[in-house]
Formats: sequence, structure tokens, C-alpha cells
Amino acid sequence: MAYSAKHLWRVVSVTAAVLALSLPAAAQNSTSSQTPSEIAEAGYQAFKELDWETYASLMHPESLERFKSGIDQVLAVRAGDGSGSASNPFTAQFGAQASGEVIKATPAEKFFVNMMKGLLAKLPDMEKSLRAETSQVVGEVAEGDTLVHVVARTKSAPRENAREFMTVVSVRRSPDGWRMLQTAKIMDLNMVIRRLMVQ
Repeated sequence: MAYSAKHLWRVVSVTAAVLALSLPAAAQNSTSSQTPSEIAEAGYQAFKELDWETYASLMHPESLERFKSGIDQVLAVRAGDGSGSASNPFTAQFGAQASGEVIKATPAEKFFVNMMKGLLAKLPDMEKSLRAETSQVVGEVAEGDTLVHVVARTKSAPRENAREFMTVVSVRRSPDGWRMLQTAKIMDLNMVIRRLMVQ
């Protein structure tokens, strides 16, 4: 069947209009279509830049809740007994007058960001070591359809005693696409925060 030039131009124009309307929505959900390796790479970069908002957005919701679990109870007690003043770098992230209820009700993603910022306020010398590592993804291993382990070669800052080692980021499907589970580094920092809470 032959089509006139006018008909073909109309089809092209309509298609272009549909694509133009769909592009903004696609841009807003860019991470939902990223592969596990791309999510891990973005996570490594955000960690190196201490961009906790971006890092938290790449984490799986269950991991964020697990990170928050327990710490929020201790912070709530601190806020209630008066030790949660502006001088406390952790409770201060929630506002000078934040109550225990406010702290416990804080969404897990925001809670994670506040804790990481509080940690660096408490231990500012840690920033240099956190920025020192660079990681390059070298492959991934799938475990079923919903879990992928991304392997990276990680190097410490270039110096005489620089180290090179392998690290793993496990990435699981979520309603918003692939998202990172807690890494060994994040779990270590979680323990550091917990220890600082009881001092």
C-alpha cells in the first residue's frame, strides 16, 4: 500500500510529539532503568564524593530501614534526656529542638543522610580516608532474577603503601529498579556510629 508524502509527514510529526512528551518523565526516572553495574558505579562515585543524598537514593529501601533500626531508638533517648543538644553532631542534624518522636519518624533515607553527616562532623579526619578510595567495576554475578553481586577493583590513595583489593556491592530489585544493599563499608560505619552513641 502506498502512502502519500503528506500522510508520512503526519505520522512522523505525531511520533516526534509523543517522544517529546515522554522524555521528561524518562529523565526523572533515569535510575529505574540502570543496570546493577551502573547502580554500583554510581554508588562508588557518590561515596567518594561524600554525596550522601545521592548514595541514599541508590540504596534499597530495606537496607535503609535496617541501617536506621536501633540507632533511632538511642537518638530518641538522647533527645529526651537533654543530651541531644546542638553540641551532639548526630541529633543536631535533625534540628536543635528535635524531639525523640521527630527523630524516630524521620524517613529512613533522610535518617541515613543525617547519620553520615553527623559522623563526619564528629570525626572530621575520617573524610580524607573515605575520599581516598577509587573503585572500578570489573564484573557481576547474578544470583537468581532479583539479586546481583557487582565486583569492583578498589585502590586506596596513591602513595607508597597504597593497597589494591576487591570489593562487592550486592544489588537487589526494588519497585524503583535495582538498588544497593548495605556494603561492608556502610555496615562498618554503622557500627562506628553505634559505638559513638554510647560514649
